[in-house]
Amino acid sequence: MKKKPYIIGTRGSLLALTQCLQMKNIMEEKGLGKFELKIISTQGDENTQAPLWQLEGKDFFTKELDAALLQGEVDLVVHSYKDLGSERPEGIELATVT
Repeated sequence: MKKKPYIIGTRGSLLALTQCLQMKNIMEEKGLGKFELKIISTQGDENTQAPLWQLEGKDFFTKELDAALLQGEVDLVVHSYKDLGSERPEGIELATVT
């Protein structure tokens, strides 16, 4: 029986896709399974007219990805550390790669 690939949630920016593809390649090379990318648009991606400091709320580049993870739409997400708030949502484990 063929295993389904793991789905990685990512933003569609060049930086996000580059980082996500690097992680995908590392995990596949280590034999951790097959992985596919799912691009998810975030508030920070969609609202490019207003400066971020004028937007209400927080987690402009991570909230939608975290929601997809918690809802089971993706199996993991790749974020830039600079985009993470000081607190992670309950139910999400943080792992880092340098």
